Amino acid sequence: MKYSHALNTVICLLCLWSMPLYAQDLMGILKKSSSVLDQKEVINYHYSLEINYASEDYKYTFDGNTYLDFRKKDNPLGLNFQFDNPQRKIVYNGAESFELNLLDKTSVVKRHPQKSELGRFTFLNSGLLTWKNVLPTIISSADIQKIFVKSPHPFCYAIRIEMGQRVIDNLGNVTPITAKRNISYTILLDKKSFLPIEILQENDVAVNDYVRTKFSYVDLSKGPAEHSWYYSSYPEYKVKEPKVRVSLKTGKIVPRWQLPLISGSGSITLDSLKGNYVLLEFWIKNCGYCIEAVPLLNEVHRSYVDKGLKIVAINTADRESDIQSFLRRNKPNYPNVWDKDGKIGELYGVSGYPQAFLLDKEGQLLFQGAVNSAELQAALTQALRK
Repeated sequence: MKYSHALNTVICLLCLWSMPLYAQDLMGILKKSSSVLDQKEVINYHYSLEINYASEDYKYTFDGNTYLDFRKKDNPLGLNFQFDNPQRKIVYNGAESFELNLLDKTSVVKRHPQKSELGRFTFLNSGLLTWKNVLPTIISSADIQKIFVKSPHPFCYAIRIEMGQRVIDNLGNVTPITAKRNISYTILLDKKSFLPIEILQENDVAVNDYVRTKFSYVDLSKGPAEHSWYYSSYPEYKVKEPKVRVSLKTGKIVPRWQLPLISGSGSITLDSLKGNYVLLEFWIKNCGYCIEAVPLLNEVHRSYVDKGLKIVAINTADRESDIQSFLRRNKPNYPNVWDKDGKIGELYGVSGYPQAFLLDKEGQLLFQGAVNSAELQAALTQALRK
């Protein structure tokens, strides 16, 4: 009887030992990772980024050494940082940020940058700061699903974070998207340190597209030298003056242009469109919102073509083969022209993509802004209601 009881105990223990990972404390692991990061004063690591958008035939890699110093909290970001690789060095010391181009010895300096300006740097894309900042939201939100998945390595946990139609930006903010796709992040956490070693972003529509970041941690004794935090320590670098963007005025004639058609021979001039309302859309290939804009503009074209509206899409500076690939996949029903060197985009003050400009029959600006905005639809309705 005693033997039988002991055997049952052993069997129960074996069953508990062999329970699948999802039966363990997932929330406890996430909370432990959050706690570990909150207690870190400095983190020194090598960062690597791989973007593979197979659906857009686009690949990009980027890597370098990153140093985050959380001891300096009295600034918009709550930390200071340095990043460097053979091409560039980026520093934020709480009062200024500067980016050094190590190849041409030029620099871009920003005094007292805002938080949003600091979040633009590539090395923050799905980085440790992203994970540190978003973890409390992931842990507390019931509508963000967290599940264990099979780990590719025995030394780490693998947890998939199901975000639905939301993405996590560089600074860890959760932002809704308009694209009809669900976003997930798979995090590999080291079982000893509870620090991330990999973050994989995927979606359920373009299933072969992904963004992968990897982290390998470096000896903290090799932190940056004190003088390296200050721009005055780099007198050999020449400040690159930022381009002053044009701001077109509503009611004024927009700049003229002549650009080659992407499909077929010939070109289009803005003057040739005079006498029609004209909707110009500036776009680039690697832009999710530009992909979403095609069916919207196809519908606008269908609705207003008989009312005197001409739509012309202007690609800015992509390779011709990439543009052709984009057009084959997305099938716009309106002409596309090529602003090969980006000069027309500069003349129009284009600062983001896609950007729309609605012109009246004389070439005067009626509207400029987002393609998917209610304001553009209202401007179209008012202009073409007759």
